[in-house]
Parts: sequence; C-alpha cells; structure tokens
Amino acid sequence: MTFAQQIDPRSEVELLRRSLEGSGNGQQLENLKNFRSYVFGREDAWVLSSTALPLIKDVLVPPAQNGPEGTDRVRLMRVFAHCALKEEFCGLLSTDRKDNGLMCYISRFPSMSVEEQKAVALYLCHTSSHASGRQALLYFSSWSDSGGRMLNNAHITTSAAKECLQSYNPCLRDYGIALIFNLSLKFSSGEQKTCFELLRSAEELVEDLVNFLQALKCSLSPKSQDLRLLALQNLS
Repeated sequence: MTFAQQIDPRSEVELLRRSLEGSGNGQQLENLKNFRSYVFGREDAWVLSSTALPLIKDVLVPPAQNGPEGTDRVRLMRVFAHCALKEEFCGLLSTDRKDNGLMCYISRFPSMSVEEQKAVALYLCHTSSHASGRQALLYFSSWSDSGGRMLNNAHITTSAAKECLQSYNPCLRDYGIALIFNLSLKFSSGEQKTCFELLRSAEELVEDLVNFLQALKCSLSPKSQDLRLLALQNLS
C-alpha cells in the first residue's frame, strides 16, 4: 500500500534547495543537485552513495531542532518517500549500513513533530511495499549508534508503526495500518520462523489500535477501516 499521490517531489526538492541555499552550504547544494538527477530519472541508483548518504549525514543525523532544520528534514524524507516507490532505492539502507544514519534518525520517531512523523511514516510505507525493502526494515541483527545504544531495524520499524497506530492524527493512523499491512506481506511460509517475533508484535499492534479507538470512543475513516481489515487478513 502506497500514497504516491500525496507527494509533489518537484516542489519538495525546490523548497529544500532554497532552504539549503540560504544556509550557504555549497557542498550540500551540490549533493542535492546531483541527487535531484536521480529523483527525476536522469541518473541511476549508483549515485546514491555519493549524494543521498551525505544528505542523510548533513540534514537528518544532526540533533533534532525546531525551525528551518525540522522543515528540511520533512522535505528530504518526503523526497525519500517518493524515491522509495522504486525498489532500487531500498538499497540505500544497505549502502548506509556502516553508519546506519537513516535508521538512527528514524529511531527518534517518538520525539518528532507530527509533520516529521508523517514524512518518515510515508517513507517506511513505501519502502515496505517492496520485498527487498521489507527485508531491510525487518533486519534483526543489532548494531550500536554513536551513543552506544543497541538497536536493530526491526525494532525501530515496528516501534514507529506502533506510534502511528496510537496517534491522534488520522493520517498517521492510516500510515501505521498501511505499514503493518505491507510488513505482513513478508510472512510467507518460508519466512515464518525468522519473522515469528515480528508477526506476534504486528498482531499486538493491530489489537492495540482497536482497543485504543474503543477506549476513546472514536472511529477510523472508512479507508482506515478497510486497511485494518486487510492487515488483519494477512496476519491471520
């Protein structure tokens, strides 16, 4: 399940360019210019290591702040979400495995603003719509961030999904249900053993959503209800 119609990549890239131009960082502008060629199909995925990775390091990895920096992160993640509609872009997570900058950034999901959460959730939804993307997001091997925290992609992804499902924002709840549905597609018979823990977690997340909504006496949009039913069918 994807939400391609919700992104205008040309506007996002242009607004990000103007913001970076105002910061006076010529190298960031050059990286964005080269990455833009990939976004609009003029370059292949080979440019990602020299363009997307520096943008992750310069725009996403620095400590979260309010103001222009937060807006830049939203715009870059929305561009990443657009790119993630192509399966080859999922390889960025493997390319980034040395520093895990992107997943370290996503691990800050609970402390992000709603707009930033929506951009990140959109990226996770689109990445998980591909088999290789699901494999990368559900990677269980642990790694440590710069602060010594032990993390793994699967925990970060499912934690973000749970935050979405428990959000008061209807758009985030839609993204959360779509993310769980996409992740559930990984549970083929040959992968059940390695994904059993995540399967149980996903089932619990869906049940959490139902209990949460009942407790608050609120209802999902018709689209969300359809997505929840589809997710439950895939998890059954």
